[in-house]
Amino acid sequence: MIQFLRLIPLLFVLFVMSCSEGSHTGQLSEGIIEYKVEYVSDSAIALATQMLPKTMTLKFKRHLSVNRIAGFFGFFEIANYADARKGTNSTCLKILDNKYSYSSKENDPLCCFDPFDGMSIVFHDGETKQIAGYKCLRATAHFENNNHKDFDIYYTQDIDVKSPNTNNPFHDIHGVLMQFSLKMRNLNMVITADAVKSGDFKSSEFDLPKGYKPISKQKMEEYLFTMLE
Repeated sequence: MIQFLRLIPLLFVLFVMSCSEGSHTGQLSEGIIEYKVEYVSDSAIALATQMLPKTMTLKFKRHLSVNRIAGFFGFFEIANYADARKGTNSTCLKILDNKYSYSSKENDPLCCFDPFDGMSIVFHDGETKQIAGYKCLRATAHFENNNHKDFDIYYTQDIDVKSPNTNNPFHDIHGVLMQFSLKMRNLNMVITADAVKSGDFKSSEFDLPKGYKPISKQKMEEYLFTMLE
């Protein structure tokens, strides 16, 4: 009996460790988030499934970030470079050997994706779930005019990225998106974080790459949407 009582503190420690395994409570300020991309509309059938992008990555370092999604067996890539400190935001599009860039102002609508006009964010206090090991808070994107279906958003405040949503439609959310939806032309995408990895990056890795031809937003969307049709 005495031996069992002596074991109680050890059992308690092991229990706490097992409950906390796979969760994160610190403030990660530099790393990569890997997302899986799922398509929820019938229009996606118009393209060969294997050609559609299945993953997206967000590489971040405090106020710097680059969001990248690629598909068509590597023939297509769209990346968004943001510097929250300078308020700069640039989109780079690569189609085969053709490279284009478009630079916008802070809080301008995201190039090539639906801006979700008429959207309001509804926050649900106390409603959380774990995604990729992180505690995520729940919100809902609500559309009063019914031009889109409402959808849930989950975000975490345990990853330290300055102004993480200045370059997407979810400006009112103060946290890093871990599950959300985007629409590119007729493609409705649900994007969910699959893994979060710490990193150690040079600031130069977030510089706008060279060799990209500056064009207008309208022209860039024309090139992209023509490829998707």
